[in-house]
Amino acid sequence: WFENHARFCSGQLAQLVLAYRFHTDALVIAVPGDDDMAPGARMAPSTAAVTLAEALRLGASEVMELESDEIASFVRKRVEGAPGEEIVFYETTPGGSGYTEELAHRLPEVAAAARKVLYEHQCSRACYLCLKHYRNQWIHAQLDKDSVRTALLALEGLEAESGMPVERRALQQAMRTMLETRAQEF
Repeated sequence: WFENHARFCSGQLAQLVLAYRFHTDALVIAVPGDDDMAPGARMAPSTAAVTLAEALRLGASEVMELESDEIASFVRKRVEGAPGEEIVFYETTPGGSGYTEELAHRLPEVAAAARKVLYEHQCSRACYLCLKHYRNQWIHAQLDKDSVRTALLALEGLEAESGMPVERRALQQAMRTMLETRAQEF
């Protein structure tokens, strides 16, 4: 391709990341984990974080009666340099609609709905009845519902605090303990 393209273009190829500014509401959930990557190294999101993001998005759609594309999510490495990842949920409506705030307040209910959708049928890792859909084909290989069972149960057990922000350190510790317990099972 490069040789053929050089006949028509004398410029240099450059990789670009296309983006635009999109103002909306967002919810960031910290997921503890190990950070043994070298500084500056690229890291693919973990199976557990990707699956948890999809499961909670699915649960939110069920509980809050939303269309599947009204809340979107992605997983990123923690920006503070602490080990682990963050799941970022954002509203696809410019300016926001209050869905992420409702998701934060109803997180235990959303986790329960996600757990119900994931585990009330038989499939090995993920299927089109639970986690898979057309728009997430690029992550189908990463989806594994067994990697989030304990996390969903832990989130389901949280007590909602009306009007009060969730203490981030307490949630991190609860999830860290849950993940350590899960790791010891294997």
